[in-house]
Amino acid sequence: MAQLSTDSLAYSQIIAMVQEFVASYIRNNNVTAKDFDDAYNQLLTKIKAFVGSPMSELDLINVGDIPSSTRFNTMIGATGSDINIITNQLDALAANYVNSFNILSDEIESEKSSLERMRSKIAALEMYSSSPSNNITYIGDLLNNMNLIDVSKTKGIQVCDVTDGVAILPKKSSTKWKARLAVYNQNYNDLNSSQNTSAFGVSNGLPGCNFLFSKGNFNNITDPFLFQKDSLTIKSDSSRMIDESPTTFFEYEALYVDKNQPSINTSQPSVNRPVHEFQYLSGNNVIDWSSFDTTKTLKLTVELTSTKSAGENVNYISIIPFFGYDDVSLNARIKNVKITSLKLYNSNTNRLFDIIQNNPVYIGGDVSGSTINNYKNYFYNKGIFRFPEVTVNKVYITFEQDSFNDVEIKNPYWIPYTSSQPGAPLWRGQQRFNPEANMPDNFVAGSTKWTKEALIPSLDRPLAIKGSSTDSIRLDLSYSVNQPSTNNRLKMTKSTDQFVYYDKKETFKTKEYYIFRAAASINLNQSSVLSVKAAIEADPDKRPCVFLGENETLATKKIDLSNISVVAGSPAVFTVSCAESHNLSLNDYIYIFGAVQSGNNYYSFDKAYQVSAVSNSITFQFQSTEAGIPSGSAAATEITCLPLYTKASSSNLSTDQVSATVPQNRTEQVFLKRNFEIIKAKRASIGIRDIFVGRELFSDKAEIISKPFYVYDDVDLISLEVADQIPNTEDSSTSIDYYISVDDGLKWIQISPIQRNFVGVPEIVAFNQNISGTARMPQIAYYNYPEIPNPIKSIRFRAVMKKDRNSNATPILGSYKLGLRFKQ
Repeated sequence: MAQLSTDSLAYSQIIAMVQEFVASYIRNNNVTAKDFDDAYNQLLTKIKAFVGSPMSELDLINVGDIPSSTRFNTMIGATGSDINIITNQLDALAANYVNSFNILSDEIESEKSSLERMRSKIAALEMYSSSPSNNITYIGDLLNNMNLIDVSKTKGIQVCDVTDGVAILPKKSSTKWKARLAVYNQNYNDLNSSQNTSAFGVSNGLPGCNFLFSKGNFNNITDPFLFQKDSLTIKSDSSRMIDESPTTFFEYEALYVDKNQPSINTSQPSVNRPVHEFQYLSGNNVIDWSSFDTTKTLKLTVELTSTKSAGENVNYISIIPFFGYDDVSLNARIKNVKITSLKLYNSNTNRLFDIIQNNPVYIGGDVSGSTINNYKNYFYNKGIFRFPEVTVNKVYITFEQDSFNDVEIKNPYWIPYTSSQPGAPLWRGQQRFNPEANMPDNFVAGSTKWTKEALIPSLDRPLAIKGSSTDSIRLDLSYSVNQPSTNNRLKMTKSTDQFVYYDKKETFKTKEYYIFRAAASINLNQSSVLSVKAAIEADPDKRPCVFLGENETLATKKIDLSNISVVAGSPAVFTVSCAESHNLSLNDYIYIFGAVQSGNNYYSFDKAYQVSAVSNSITFQFQSTEAGIPSGSAAATEITCLPLYTKASSSNLSTDQVSATVPQNRTEQVFLKRNFEIIKAKRASIGIRDIFVGRELFSDKAEIISKPFYVYDDVDLISLEVADQIPNTEDSSTSIDYYISVDDGLKWIQISPIQRNFVGVPEIVAFNQNISGTARMPQIAYYNYPEIPNPIKSIRFRAVMKKDRNSNATPILGSYKLGLRFKQ
């Protein structure tokens, strides 16, 4: 702002004094040089003496003096100069004050405009941030039903299809797959790590709700299992997921049980339960259903296969979970089902489509879990996945559950008796049947044999034992006990401290060999041992005695030969070439069996020979005194050559006796009576009512108009948030346009959701704000009375959906929320 200078008075006074000096000169009062010099010095003196103070002097007249006009005129002239200077000063001050006021007024108006713009921006920011401010209210619709939709307001256009918590274009038609379903990649408890590498997923639990029971009378052992009480609805058959029946469902579960915990319904302390009570039979294997690792996640992957091998067009998948049982005492209610993978696959073209690419999707039984922000990852009660149409013949869906509930289960066990008569004694004093408990001291551990199918259900019939009406069974049980015995052994000695024992005879490539081992069978009677000894001694050249180590066989002991050459003579010398190292030493014995032919020369072997020379690791020689052996060489691929422990003879074969224990079989009958106990467990489950895969055809355009939302305060601003999804197609005309009306639909104002980038459509609508053009923001549309009512009494919402007629993908609106800011 401009200010008045404090030095302007001095300037005015100097100018007045100079003007008087010039005027005096013009009047010829100081024409001489001396007069001019005196007047100039006088001017300088006056400037020095009077500048900054009044120029006029009060020249008083003494009493009796004669009045002088000169003195009076001088005083009046000086006073007039002062008055003129003061007047000029006042004019300058007035002008400066007016200028300052004008400048200040402009600044104030500018500041007011800036404040209005700032207030407008702050209000807009409150709307953008979904502020919880007291003057902002939110209204909207989750579109779970048609309660807030005014169908009568829609004219000349179809109303959107509002079902399952979303609004979509009306369906012209809908077709569903006739598919086959299977639990895919079954790998209980992730025990087989190689199965977890499938690109389509894994299933690591077990089918069925097989252990929960109805608690009509809390912890009453006679209360039925749920599969008995609700046998028409509770199924462990995976095909129930695609039977299109709302009353049937499939349940998948995993349990962990502490096997030593006391029973809830009995007075028994800690119990050592046998493992067979917690097993399923699966072929030749058993599965412990009670030992699931609770740090892992229960997973269920289902494979749906189209009945048309070429595949079918599909653009939607619907999944209806089963959220457990409403009985609070069961503690078996499921909060939600998590879907981590949904893959579409065409095995003919090897094309894979991932529908869930980032975060998992939840289907929950509680509507409070659904919000604007998680609309793509949370469905209430029913999950519907819509996507651009593709042709596939397989669908893979992976469900997960990482929450384990503390439950009580009903577990069968068997009390064993010595007979079926009432009051019969307990078998071996056992309170529950354990086939290897309380056995005799000489019992051979692990020797028990019994029909496991009688007590252990198969994996494909898990309810057989629990659901049977038979409470008593007879079981034939066999086992072994050790009995003392005196036995004989055949011993072959090689040197003073080297010997082995006969084990058995074994045929290898049509020839019979006598097998000796370091520790061999000792349960032969004396006559058997003597018979073997006599047979070997009768023809030791053709009764080969081969020593085999613990993990050796005749096939691995055999020396592979590649060539045999002979130089005739007496004796004839055979040179043997081996395909690998022979590990023989001089004077070792070998047994050769078979024949070779070279040209017209034919050699047949069936005899034990002694090594006469070792040339190197793959060549050795032996001699033969047989007559008529011609010289020659032949391939030896069909020859069997085995190193012998030594050549048997009566001098190195002997028998001895050994005292030992021999297992002896026993058989008993056990009579079992079924009983039930209640024990605690941790249980995770995944329940599915129905899965639909199919194709929907949609109309080209539709809309919804809300019923009026009535307001009772002065609405200042309106914003919009939506949970919507526009298909990612090449067609840009597929869209949803949003509007609001504050005059009951006479005028519709287009508005864009605030979570999107600004594209020219206002994101906030302001009402009755007389804001100048410079203070307005491009993202806000301003409407004033009389264009809109004042005050506003009601608000309607409108959404217009459309798609190109050549496409078959619908926009989806999950919910909307209008933010209303009221004037304060």
